[in-house]
Amino acid sequence: MNQRPMENKPLSSSKPPAYIPPVKRPGQIPPLQQPPAQPLQKQILAENESPLQKSGPQNMSDPRIGSNVSTPQTDPPVSQPASVSGPGTVPAAKQTVPAAAEGGSKTSSAPKDSQAIPPGYYRPIPRKQRADYQYLAKRSLSSKGSAAVLFSLLFCSVFSELVLWGNLGLSVLILTLSYYAFSFWYFHDCKRRFSSASLSMTLPISVLAIGLCLAVSPSTYFITVPFFICLLAAQTALLAGMPYRSFFSWETFVSLWAHLVDGPLSFLDFPFLVMRGRGKEEKKSKSFWKIFLGIVCALPVVALLLWLFASADAVFRTGLQNLAQWFRIDWTHLFSDLLLGFLGGIFLSATLLYCRGALPKKPNPVGCKRFLDPLFVVPFLGLIDLSVLAFTFVQFAYLFGGEKGSLPGGYTYAEYARQGFFELAAALFFIFLISLFAMSFCKTERRCLSNAVRLELLLLNIGGGVVLCSAVKRMLLYVDVYGLSVKRGLTLWFMVTAGICFLFLAVRCLWRRFPLAKCVGIAITAMICLLSLFPMDGFIAQYNVNAYLSGHTETEVDYYYLKNLSVSAIPAMVELYLHEPSDDLAWAIDRQIQKNERRHPIWGWTADQIGIQKSIHLFRQAKGEIPRDAGSWS
Repeated sequence: MNQRPMENKPLSSSKPPAYIPPVKRPGQIPPLQQPPAQPLQKQILAENESPLQKSGPQNMSDPRIGSNVSTPQTDPPVSQPASVSGPGTVPAAKQTVPAAAEGGSKTSSAPKDSQAIPPGYYRPIPRKQRADYQYLAKRSLSSKGSAAVLFSLLFCSVFSELVLWGNLGLSVLILTLSYYAFSFWYFHDCKRRFSSASLSMTLPISVLAIGLCLAVSPSTYFITVPFFICLLAAQTALLAGMPYRSFFSWETFVSLWAHLVDGPLSFLDFPFLVMRGRGKEEKKSKSFWKIFLGIVCALPVVALLLWLFASADAVFRTGLQNLAQWFRIDWTHLFSDLLLGFLGGIFLSATLLYCRGALPKKPNPVGCKRFLDPLFVVPFLGLIDLSVLAFTFVQFAYLFGGEKGSLPGGYTYAEYARQGFFELAAALFFIFLISLFAMSFCKTERRCLSNAVRLELLLLNIGGGVVLCSAVKRMLLYVDVYGLSVKRGLTLWFMVTAGICFLFLAVRCLWRRFPLAKCVGIAITAMICLLSLFPMDGFIAQYNVNAYLSGHTETEVDYYYLKNLSVSAIPAMVELYLHEPSDDLAWAIDRQIQKNERRHPIWGWTADQIGIQKSIHLFRQAKGEIPRDAGSWS
């Protein structure tokens, strides 16, 4: 008599339980200890079926047995699966009778050694078998890939020497042209044309490169140089054919991050694989990199021999010193140049390889879910508008030609202007963020409330414009009394840029389909390009000197502040020395001349060097170091 197992309920968990081996019974050979061929849940359900349910379809389909006769069949033991035969047992004969499944369809049993894969199980694909790896290897392991690695190493080494050590000038223009020449050749593809956005970015990049060659303005480098590098990197991704829908969007920003940061860091080993070579290019690549490695290894030996020859011969030593002085070779920077050049070259080459060999993907749309209810936004913006309008009334009364002479506390207008400038700048920043946040995330289902929100945003932007004009007025009053400085000049530039952005915000409130992001991006790019063309340090020195010589201000010129400016301030300082000679001013000019002599005559040359050399010649004539009837200053 067959023993039926206790009735079990179907398992509710999707994860199959651990397999429990069957119990050995008396007089029975234990089966092989292996997991069941089908999931345990289905096996339990199959075992719970009655003998009639199991034998019925087989009896009906057997031609040897009549339709009214049923022969009872013996079920296999519960502990011994029918598909497994233990050692020493006679295997059962192959049955030709098919087992009919539910609905009349045949079901095929699983193989013996197959195991059920749990739901949600993820089998990781090896890195070299992924589609992106194989496509990148196909595009990178070539002669162009080797050229990209070599160019990146040389470019970053030269960049470290010429740019990072303070020789911004003509070197920027030369490096930009060389990078353009290589990039257009490297990304050129007969089947694809360069996009209009990638070609249009050449204009602002060229303006920034030319601006860095016009004058020496370290006070603006922290804005212009990073922006210049970011534009060049974005253009690299666009030249490689990065898909995009709108350049000024979050989707493009995410794609740029993937092409310029995430992807190169994920495949940072590819420059080394290119050096080793693979496939058809393996022999050529290995030969090429062996030649390059031989040249690199010969450099320290050549340096040692030159040092020994210079120590042995005075004439050879003098010629070598003159050559090193003309090239401005600093041996203390050699190790840092090679180290930074190698590290930067590896990352730049990985970026170039990935941009050219990235698997084409469509940009994923980044949705902006509006979650702010207008019933919350309307009173919130209403109270803010009232506070801003109250402030604008005071500004019209005191600062824009109203009640002059009635300032509280006996403040002068310069002190009144200086008192709250930075607080106004902070308030302006918060007004801009509130306007942008409400405009981006406020719901627009209700038409009346949506129009009310837009009206309040328009009033808030108008109030922000008045706050901006007040801040500019205060800064101009302060500059009129105390003179101009780098921070004050950059603050005025920032105020003008913010005013343009506020104007675009106001237009967006009136015109819903106005391309705000595109116009703001173009405006910021244009303002940074103008800042690069503007000689900030030279203009500040000239403004302060002219204001002092004309009697417009009674504040004396700070010689030490002029000394801390760049060499572009030399013409203004010499002009002041010719009118009012003093030992302190002469000392400050001498320090500026020494600073200018440390710049490279070729790589660090800028257009304002013409005026600087002429002013140095006049200064030395005024001091009597050279006769006044000497030749030309050039």
